[in-house]
Amino acid sequence: MIVIMCANPRLLLTTLLLLSSCNGSSPDRLFKKATANIERGRYAEAIEQLETLTGKQQTYPGAHYYLGIAYNFHGDQPLAMAALETAVAQSPNDPLPHAELGKIYYNRNQLDSAISHFRAWARLDPKNNKPLFQLAGIYLDRKWYDLAYTTFKKITIIDPDNAKARTFMNDLEAKARERALLVNKFGRDRANDIQDASVSDVDFFTRPQDYKGTIIELGSLQYLRKNRFQSSALPEGVSITDHFQIRKKPMRYRSTYRIRFYCAEGRLDRGNFLLSAQ
Repeated sequence: MIVIMCANPRLLLTTLLLLSSCNGSSPDRLFKKATANIERGRYAEAIEQLETLTGKQQTYPGAHYYLGIAYNFHGDQPLAMAALETAVAQSPNDPLPHAELGKIYYNRNQLDSAISHFRAWARLDPKNNKPLFQLAGIYLDRKWYDLAYTTFKKITIIDPDNAKARTFMNDLEAKARERALLVNKFGRDRANDIQDASVSDVDFFTRPQDYKGTIIELGSLQYLRKNRFQSSALPEGVSITDHFQIRKKPMRYRSTYRIRFYCAEGRLDRGNFLLSAQ
């Protein structure tokens, strides 16, 4: 225990501040310790240190953001969200709190709030494609295909060589052509009711009746020929080979081409027609 006796109050205050700095409790040192503890997974210690920096109306730069990070890793999402919201209020032009809030809201399935924060992240960090990928994923889940396509297009403006975004754009263009075929054949209301079915080749050829009224995706050209696929299922004047030639392109992550059909009658015959080959 150290006892300091000093008749001069100003000198006493200076001495106390110097001692505080030397023992590692100055705001800068405390902040560095807290961020280091987050990196080491010592979240409880980091929370205690950051609470010191954010308590009693203190506004140490970045403290609320890292407090939100620590609380989130510690498993306390409500406190994490409160800290991050404070960080947004204190630094409205900082994209990082919006990024973390968007991820938390997404994991809690609060998608409207997630979209709001991901959009703010994208606006404040316009050269970063990560918030755009987050937004595009939500748009796809909600079947907002036009918004998804526009978002992937923005990614290719930021990164013209981004193969993932261009692949999604190609798939969405194919989906738009499918949609046009369905609307043309059945009308808009009926087309809205037609759903994609998750189906393997074996499942379809074993229980085709289970997939009546759905869009199915089947395997390679050789597989369809082996299973006696009838060319009468194709649109008039179009052959399987024609579609493979039209759609033929290198796909790194696909070992075979795929063909999508609308399965009107639960079998591959005149009740079906080809939507696309991939």
